Amino acid sequence: MLSDFLTKVHHSLGKSIADNLSKAGWSWGCVSALGAHGRTIWIADAHGYGKRFVVRADEIVTAVWCLSCEILLLMTTKLLALMSAIALATLCGVQAQSPTPGESPTASPSPPEKTASPSPAESPTASPKGKPTPKKAKIERKARPVARPAGPTTEKATNPQAPGGGPGLVWVNTEAGVYHGERSPFYGTTGKGKYMTEQDAIRAGYKRAPQGR
Repeated sequence: MLSDFLTKVHHSLGKSIADNLSKAGWSWGCVSALGAHGRTIWIADAHGYGKRFVVRADEIVTAVWCLSCEILLLMTTKLLALMSAIALATLCGVQAQSPTPGESPTASPSPPEKTASPSPAESPTASPKGKPTPKKAKIERKARPVARPAGPTTEKATNPQAPGGGPGLVWVNTEAGVYHGERSPFYGTTGKGKYMTEQDAIRAGYKRAPQGR
């Protein structure tokens, strides 16, 4: 009973393998023959896709099983070769698209250069001068003549002549900002004034009165 059951399973498995070979597009066949020792051997033959396989076995199911294993091994090898080719092609495509270390990506436009601001030495606007030191300011203040109104005030001669005049002295009209010599009719006769040397008058900022005054 057990041997009959195993035989049925064996034949059913062989039939299933044979059906799968036919569905996969392989043409196959199986024949029996007598071996050299008078034993029956089974020869399974399959061809397809440009390939042919021949397997010999003591039983038909074993022959078909071995034949399917050979075909499966071939198909697996082809599948692995195809997957390797696809992976290699993908890798080559990625490397071709990625920039090499020596190549830089597309150079981005550099920002416009800023106009150089003029240096303090080139600036058209003159920088304010430094504040003078106290000593320098004192010298400038001493040398700078006192501004006096020149001539807008009408001079009037008064009598008598103010005392204190004489040779080497001029009369300074402090209101008009001018000074007169001894021959001037305004010498010592204006409303406000004083006597001093001509050098002191010039140093103080006073100017000589026009001729005829």
